Parts: sequence; C-alpha cells; structure tokens
Amino acid sequence: MSITSLPLELVHEICSYLQLSELQTLRLTDRNLYHQSLDTFSDRYFRSFRFLATSDGLRNLEEIAKVRFVRERVQELWMIPVIFEGTNRNKQRMSDYAVSSKSCERLRGVKFRDRYAKYQAMVKDNRNFMLSETFNTRLRKCIACFKKLDTIGLAHYTTPFLLDPRQQKVRFLGWRRLRDQMDFRFSPQGLARLRGPWMTKLVSLALLRLFQALGSQKIRKLHTCGADNYGDVLSEINLPQSQYDSLLSALGHLEDLRICTYFEKPIASDVVFGKPVGADVILKPHDATMVLTWFDLIIKVAPRLKVLAFSQGHYIGHDQPGLQFGELSRYIQFTQLKELHLHWIHLTSGALKSFLTTAKPTLSTFTLFAVILDDRTSTQSLLWKLLWDFFRDELSLQRFSMAKISCDHQQCLIRGLDDLTEPSDSAEFDVETAGISFSKWIDRLTPVILITGKGPWHIQREYQEEWFNEMIPTDRNSPNALPCTCEDRSEPCKYRCYR
Repeated sequence: MSITSLPLELVHEICSYLQLSELQTLRLTDRNLYHQSLDTFSDRYFRSFRFLATSDGLRNLEEIAKVRFVRERVQELWMIPVIFEGTNRNKQRMSDYAVSSKSCERLRGVKFRDRYAKYQAMVKDNRNFMLSETFNTRLRKCIACFKKLDTIGLAHYTTPFLLDPRQQKVRFLGWRRLRDQMDFRFSPQGLARLRGPWMTKLVSLALLRLFQALGSQKIRKLHTCGADNYGDVLSEINLPQSQYDSLLSALGHLEDLRICTYFEKPIASDVVFGKPVGADVILKPHDATMVLTWFDLIIKVAPRLKVLAFSQGHYIGHDQPGLQFGELSRYIQFTQLKELHLHWIHLTSGALKSFLTTAKPTLSTFTLFAVILDDRTSTQSLLWKLLWDFFRDELSLQRFSMAKISCDHQQCLIRGLDDLTEPSDSAEFDVETAGISFSKWIDRLTPVILITGKGPWHIQREYQEEWFNEMIPTDRNSPNALPCTCEDRSEPCKYRCYR
C-alpha cells in the first residue's frame, strides 16, 4: 500500500517521526505526498527561530514576518544577543579570535589585520544596533506579526562556536553572512567568556529589548538562559511605568520560566541604560521608572508555573550566603509546579525545604546541579543526608537527579547506587526504570564529604568539556572534520583538532 493512499492524519503522524533529511527525501518522491506533508513540515520547522542581534539577523527576521504562510506558524523566538561575547579587544588581546578553522595556528600579517578589521566592524554593529531605538521599533513590528508567539528567550553561544564548521546543531538568522565573513575553531575554554559582569550587562540589555518589543501576546514560556545555564541577567531592571505595566500583563500567563540571575556583586540596575561601546557611558533613564525584580516576578507568576529552572549562574565559587533564595522561599506559593531545576545555586537546607513546601503536592521532576548547601554548621556530613530524608518523606517524584553537589564548598559524593561500588558525583532516578519507589531509592544513599574534593571552578571546567563533547562529536571521517597543523605536538590541541 502506498503511503499516499493513507488517511491524511496518518500521513502527518508518520512524517512526525522522521528526521529533517528523511522527511525532505520522502516529500520529493511523490507530488501528492509533497503537498500532503506540507503542513507537517511547516509546522515543525517554522515553529521556532533563532536570530542574531545584528542588522543582518533582524533583516532576515523581517523577511520571515512578511510571509504569511511562515509567520502564522511561529511560536518561539530566540535572540542570540552578543557577538564575540561583547568584547572589543585590541590586537594584542585577540588570542583565540585570531585562530582560523583551517589551522590551529594564529593568523599573522595582512590576514590578521583583515580579520581584526572585520571583527571590529561586527562587534560595533552588534553593540550600536542593540542600543538603537531603530532596533527596538523594528523588532516590535516583527513580533506583532507572530500571532501565535508564546515563547521568547535568549540563546547563548560563543561566536567561535557558532562559526566552527564542526558544529551542525545550531542554525540561526544571520548565520550565513556571519560565516561568510569569518571562520573559527572553538575550544571549550571559550565558554568562560559567556559569564562575568560585562556579559551580564549586555545580556540584560538584550532581554530588556525583547521585553520592550512585546505587544499583546500572552507569553507562556520565558527562558533567559539555555540548558547550559549561561547568560545571567541583573536581578533588577529599570522600565518606564507604561512598559512595566504592559510587561506584567504579557508575562502574567507564564507557565515555564527559566532564569539565571546575577547576585554576586551589586550592580546598579540602571546599568542596562549604559552605552556599552568602550567605557560605560551611563544614559539617563526615563523620568518615571519602575524596577522589575525577578523575585517579584517569580512570586507573582508562581501559582501558574508548571516548570521553573532557577540558577545563580556560574559564580557560586564566591563566599556568599544564600540569603536571596531564602528570602524568596518565604513568599513563594506554587499550585501547579511539576518540574523544578536548581543549577549553580548557593542556599541553606532550611531555605530549600521552605521553597518546596507548596510544591510538594504536584512536583514530579526535580534536578539539583552544582548546588552548595551553606548551613555553616559543623555537621557537614549530615546535611545532605537529612535533606534526602526530607525528600524521602515529603516528595513523590517520578524523576530526580543530582550532580556536582557540595556542602560548605566541600564536594559531596554519593554512595549506595546499585551498579557502583565506589561513590559517585551524580545520581539519577526514573520510576520507569528503577523498579522501586523514589522513597526507597533515595533512602539507600549516603553522602561522602571530600575534604580535598573538586571546587566550583574545577566543576565548571568539567561542565565545559561535557558541553563541548555533546555539541561537537568525535568523527575524523566527517566532512566537517578539520585538518590541523598541531598533530605532531606532544600535548593535545586545546581546540580538539582530532574531532
């Protein structure tokens, strides 16, 4: 029986299981099938767009907004906010940016000067465009065309990663022109450039631009950081009164919130009005402003939230008590929360218990990654065990995972996993595969405190390596594998040229 003779609903169902290349091949085999699968193809691949915050990226988005067939399907919009991590480096500090994907050697002479000139022009375009009212106006017009839009967010990648020909997972509007101007080879250490006070300012400005461009859409998902938990935003953002009111209306229907905030060092909230070209030049904010705090927003939308991911970013190495999280836990009221993910966060066990109080009846998925318990007590070995006992008695989870956890900055390993004789730095539970209940599973676990264990910065380096391995696979025979001039060196190349 030919697939074209099947009911249209079944054709759509079959096509939904195919990868892009498979679906494209299948559609080209038959004219009728091509037309029958058009809606399935379009709904899947026009649903979500990433765009680079450059003149070319926004121009591409405007072209999409003009096409009715496409714009009617757009539900998600992601901005890649910063080119070259917001840095305006001089020639002496170009470092990795001077490395071509054709070789692991630095460019020199005319080739280097040409690359540096292009680099400066691209950084300037990104910065000036983000600060211009033109960007805000044009983005607002685009978003107004996407009537089904219910998800907005920021996507964070280093520019060398985006331009590395080995990575095939991330595509975005503005990519082709960017790639035609430069090529790079990415190293996992480059991820460190996505964090820090300067990046926080720029990312906060980008998020402010997204907020200012929202119209009447009711946003259900807001992600300020990706799955890698890079992209911290300021804990407070100034907004004119009119924008503040309309933003709360647009975000009042949030069901899925993923937020990374920056608390380590106080930063004036009006810094997002600064002009990030060279030294900070602070612009005067609007006369009548309101301060949007993320804690206030979380408290406001908590009753509707079904998914919450919360992170303090990659700054937990500083000696800072988890006062902010403890303050938040006093006011939070969940009624529908199903998933909770806490990453790179610094808190007390009491604050975490309090935070979970109203989530207990509905919570089914819970994740802890790089979490530090900071109770400042002498009974460190008991803290995690007492907390696990609380989970055992109070939570009925379907899925649970924890990894890279610590206690007062000392690494905590986990003993008691069935398939391991040695303690591990991670543990994962899934009711469908565990064969026992969550309460029985977690009751088996015992914490092991390492006096000389891995610190937060070591954990960050491991995390960068894991992310790199996931995004750039090992395959010497791949057409995207790159020749390298460093194969004869005694030490492995930091750009992983063997991939």
